[in-house]
Amino acid sequence: MKDEAMIRQIQKGNTFLFDELVKKYYKKIYQYCYYHVHHKETALDITQEVFIKVYENISRYTDRGKFKNYLYVIACNLCKNHYQKKKTCSLEEVSEIGTCEDIYQTENKIMVKQALLTLSKQEYEIVILRFYQDLRYRDIAKITGLSIPNVEYYIRIAIKKLKKYMEGDSNAK
Repeated sequence: MKDEAMIRQIQKGNTFLFDELVKKYYKKIYQYCYYHVHHKETALDITQEVFIKVYENISRYTDRGKFKNYLYVIACNLCKNHYQKKKTCSLEEVSEIGTCEDIYQTENKIMVKQALLTLSKQEYEIVILRFYQDLRYRDIAKITGLSIPNVEYYIRIAIKKLKKYMEGDSNAK
């Protein structure tokens, strides 16, 4: 069943279908939140809050595009709210490392996280949506409120910055 049909059924009282929507999108929304907050428990809390907000407001939901985009907009706003409250950002501490492969993978993840942190908020948001959430430019434009050419521009700029950073120029900005 398509999202729109499920939502109409939920709005008519078949709330058991809401679980299907959660199952369908939970992992993607969690990943999106995690890439913003870099903390497992916080990302889980925000993801849960996304679905609570959707559930509380499902009766007022109107189909204006993809439901998935609606979820990303809510998640984006909640992540922004989280940072307005916190005001500080740090990388997740690395716990016990078991093997050389684990060390290598951890170092790569940290380097990628550090490279991503060199991007502007707009560039970071678009990179996460494009490369980590695998969204199309059209969907990213709807979520961010930008035009498709602006999304393409930010992606080009972000890729250049990331490439420069990863090649060893940590002053890439």
